[in-house]
Amino acid sequence: MYVFQLTFIGTPCIYYGDEIAMTGGEDPGCRKCMVWDEDKQDQDMLLFFKKMIELRHQEPLLRGEGQFSFIEANDEQNYVIYERKNENETILVALNNSSQTQQIELPKTIIML
Repeated sequence: MYVFQLTFIGTPCIYYGDEIAMTGGEDPGCRKCMVWDEDKQDQDMLLFFKKMIELRHQEPLLRGEGQFSFIEANDEQNYVIYERKNENETILVALNNSSQTQQIELPKTIIML
């Protein structure tokens, strides 16, 4: 979900605590206090967020420059492929939303250089 938010069009909406995998629930549980004890935070998730945000800062295409297009959305195998591109470069994003590892064949119209 976070890869989608940080590579899709528009501004990502990240609720405080998401970056450390803080749990929540229905209102009012979704508004519990931030967990500041680093021993209780998911440091791998925090590192993932930092890397994704750094990638978004480094790549103008991920911040809204250029065009956005869906390449394929497959309901049977539960994946989606989309691209962000301009005249000079393309970023291709393939997201597997199933619980199984998959090998996704890219459409023949995409040329990888």
